[in-house]
Amino acid sequence: MPAAMVLCVVKGCDNKSKVYSIIMFHRIPTKNKKRKNQWLAALNIDLKTPVESIKKWRVCSEHFGPDDYLVNMDSITRTTVRRLKDTQNSLIITKSQLFIFRRSKCTMYTN
Repeated sequence: MPAAMVLCVVKGCDNKSKVYSIIMFHRIPTKNKKRKNQWLAALNIDLKTPVESIKKWRVCSEHFGPDDYLVNMDSITRTTVRRLKDTQNSLIITKSQLFIFRRSKCTMYTN
């Protein structure tokens, strides 16, 4: 059975999972309530949204900067592995401005 299509939850972003794409999709943190609420506020999503729904959503790598990642070398496969840093300030999206398509066409939406 093919894998389910992954879509970015950011309003106005139409990125979706594709084979051989460089775009990564990150889960919204749910274990740390403070971080979860920061992400939901930045994404303009109701803080009372059930965790079951939030666990299905993803934010694509277009909404993060290079400094938001830790880069390591996998010793077995000898490939570079990028992981999102576990910090509260990783998400580029803020309530006042929302950056979409950082590489190709940067559009700013203000709330």
